[in-house]
Amino acid sequence: PPRSTLFPYTTLFRSLIRICQDAQAAVKRQAEALEGRKTLHPGPVSDNIREECTLELIAIKKGSTTLEFAFAQPQMRIPDTEAIGQEAISELAMSIKSLGNGNRRNIDPGVLQSVYSLGGVIEGRGITGLQWIAPGHGKHVRQAAPLNALVRTRAAQRLSAPRIAPAIVDGVLDMADFKPEDRRCRIDPPTGAPILCT
Repeated sequence: PPRSTLFPYTTLFRSLIRICQDAQAAVKRQAEALEGRKTLHPGPVSDNIREECTLELIAIKKGSTTLEFAFAQPQMRIPDTEAIGQEAISELAMSIKSLGNGNRRNIDPGVLQSVYSLGGVIEGRGITGLQWIAPGHGKHVRQAAPLNALVRTRAAQRLSAPRIAPAIVDGVLDMADFKPEDRRCRIDPPTGAPILCT
């Protein structure tokens, strides 16, 4: 066929690949968050999460184009518990739904970054929205979470909001200025540069 007729298929194929990659990254980041690991990091995830949470695209169905995924390896499951992969998919659906509803659910920054990235496929490629459908397993019921421009915007807002993390600093309190408008101090640690605090 002429080149002009191949263009839409190439664009759709790129979008399909991006959706698959971003969906996989989101599930792995959610699994890391569930295990209490740092989710914003360079490099690969742990071997356990990679084995338990790797998805395979097993079907592309008609209609609004449903992409059906399955786990690449069988889930290691202890009776009366939920495997990490299934739990990550369900938790991710709840996080996306929470962003859509405007709820203030605590969502890990790595998961927010993945949701934002997954929502990027919506902009300007003929895709108007995504729906994350988590099958029901164990304590979770089947749930559908729409991922649209609003969800992506809310994920971006949460990512750009200032974060406060408590920290313990050892050192000598070198200077303190407790004026009501300033409240500044400087701590000299045994090694490294002085730390300015407000």
